[in-house]
Amino acid sequence: MSTTKLNQQHWALRINPGPVVGGFTSRQAGNLRFHSADQPAVATARHTVLAELGVVSFPLVETQQVHSDNVFVVTLSSLPEIKKSDGRYVAPASDALITTMSEVTLSLYYADCVPILLWLPGGRGIGLVHAGWRGSLQNVAGNTLSALCQLTNTSPAELHVILGPSICRDCYEVGPEVAEQAAILSNAEDFLSQQDGHWHLDLKSLNRRLLIEAGIAPERIEISSLCTRCQPDLFFSYRAEGPGCGEMGAFIAIL
Repeated sequence: MSTTKLNQQHWALRINPGPVVGGFTSRQAGNLRFHSADQPAVATARHTVLAELGVVSFPLVETQQVHSDNVFVVTLSSLPEIKKSDGRYVAPASDALITTMSEVTLSLYYADCVPILLWLPGGRGIGLVHAGWRGSLQNVAGNTLSALCQLTNTSPAELHVILGPSICRDCYEVGPEVAEQAAILSNAEDFLSQQDGHWHLDLKSLNRRLLIEAGIAPERIEISSLCTRCQPDLFFSYRAEGPGCGEMGAFIAIL
């Protein structure tokens, strides 16, 4: 699978396996998360990248991002239920979104966690996952894949997945309580290791393993090698900058 391209301007990676479009923004796009005081700047930055994707006129649905394994199904009837007073669509208590609808954009915002995009050929369905360590250990990626297959009545073998830029193993030190939870998973040596007496977790490898266990073929999983902490010129990073840092966006839509 080769659906990505590197762009050192607003996008770190883009996908366009028509009629699906999507991608992961870079730091150059600006902060895309509405947690700062400068909300007009966030709104402008979002408008710019959505226009570049060709989806600026679509409803933009985002996850609440509570580090859970909850998957929200976006439908014509659910959209009015999650519309906020400011016009935004926020799926409550969720870290993943799936839909079969065209002309709706799924989104999440991140600054080290793993953003994951899923799609079926021909635009038959799409999904999006926010996977930090809590969500990853709860298998939010595998749950989302299974939910999308159930929604579309398809096999996991038909799906394509891309894991976007996120913190790498060397940069992601975790405490013993996290390591203990990760160690009980199968093939933990693939994503958990000790370096100089400290535990390190590879979130990309962990989510790859969980997706394969959920039934997707390994050759249909593409993983970005870009690390959000290693490249401060290209990405925001919570681990590098602390609370209040900006966040990139991940988007996917069916045209």
